[in-house]
Amino acid sequence: MMRHTFLLMTGLLIISTAAAQRRGYSSRSALSTHEISLYGSGGLSSLNYRLSGDATTSGSIGFGGGIGYTYNINAVWGIATGVEIGFFGGKAAYGSLSDGYEYGTTGSEDHFLFRYSLGGYEEKQRVTLLSVPVMAQFKTPVSRSVHFYLSGGFKFGLPVSAKATISPGTATTSGEFSYEQVTYDVEKYGFVTGLRLADTKNDVDLGFSTALAVETGFRFSLSHRIALGVGAYLDYGLNSVQSVNDRHILDYQIADPSTFIHHSVLHTALTDKIHLFDAGVKIRIIFR
Repeated sequence: MMRHTFLLMTGLLIISTAAAQRRGYSSRSALSTHEISLYGSGGLSSLNYRLSGDATTSGSIGFGGGIGYTYNINAVWGIATGVEIGFFGGKAAYGSLSDGYEYGTTGSEDHFLFRYSLGGYEEKQRVTLLSVPVMAQFKTPVSRSVHFYLSGGFKFGLPVSAKATISPGTATTSGEFSYEQVTYDVEKYGFVTGLRLADTKNDVDLGFSTALAVETGFRFSLSHRIALGVGAYLDYGLNSVQSVNDRHILDYQIADPSTFIHHSVLHTALTDKIHLFDAGVKIRIIFR
C-alpha cells in the first residue's frame, strides 16, 4: 500500500511541475518565480552496513538523475522539490563463515541441528531508489551572470528494485540428530564437504528511506531563460532500510536436501542496520 501511495504522489508531482513550467512561461514576472531543471549526478552511492564476524564491506560508484522544480519566494530564498532516481551498490565478503540452527519440529524425527561453514563467500547488491527531495534553497549573486547556491532538507526514497548476486563459495555442512546422538555428513541428505555452490541472484527486501540532503554550487546564466548549475551534494540516510533480519545465509530444505536456499546477508542478523549514502557531483540545466 505504501509503495502504491508513493508512486501516486510521485506521478502527481511530475504533473504539477509540468503545469508550473507552463505557468512560468505565461508572463515575464513568473519567469523568476518558477524554475524547472533536468539534472544528472555521479559519485559514491553506497549501502552502508556492518557485518559481524570475519567480513569486509565496501561501497560502490553510482549515478542518478531527475527532474526538479523550484518555487522562488524571493530573489534569495526558494523551495525545491522534484523526482529523481538513483542507483546504489554494496559489496560483502567473508573469508570464512560458520553458523548453525535447529531445523524441524522439536521431538520429531526430522528435528536436527543443521551446521554449515562457507569459504570464500562474496555478495554484490544493487538498489534502484526513487526519491522525492524537499529542500530550502539559498542563493546570492557572485557576479552579473553567476550565483552561489546552497540547499538543505530531506529526501524521501522508496527502493523500486533491489537485488543481490551471491557467490557462496565452498560449503561444508552436517546434521546433528540429538535423539540419535550422531552427526551425519551424507551428501544425498544435503550434508557435504568442500562442495562448490553455484552463484545465485536474489531479490532483497528493503524499506523506506529518509535522508538528510545538502547541495551547494554555482549557477551560470547561459541566457535569459536557461542557466547551468554545477555543484556537489551529500545525502545521508537517517534510518535503517533493513526490513528482514531473521533468515540464514544457507537454508536446508528437506524436500530437496542436495539443493540449498540462499539468502542475502542483508536479510540476516549478521547485518547491523543499513543506511543509504550518496555523495558526488551534480550538473543541472535550469529553465526559468
